[in-house]
Amino acid sequence: MPFAAAVDAMFLGAMGSDALYTPVGGAQSANPIRVLLSQPDTFTPVFDVSVVSASTQVEVRTSEVPALRHGDSLALLDADGVETGEVLTINGKPRRDDTRLFWIASAVET
Repeated sequence: MPFAAAVDAMFLGAMGSDALYTPVGGAQSANPIRVLLSQPDTFTPVFDVSVVSASTQVEVRTSEVPALRHGDSLALLDADGVETGEVLTINGKPRRDDTRLFWIASAVET
């Protein structure tokens, strides 16, 4: 499937980052995965005004994490594979893309 190869290339290329995935509750040991991070603006209506705030969005391949859930955590790694100290926790309910190849989820730094 050409689209799957393109998705893999994005995650494995310069756009991707290394992370350690730990499911909520830490029932399993952390698994190394690749993620895509972005920080889009979020618009929240408050009365007649839209409040703009920064957010963190993470994308994770379903081939690496078949069931991403609220509360799962991602410890980001530097280029040498050492934890940076930045840990993101999945906030809200993740959703899959149209092709079901990767998860899209909001996250907060913990």
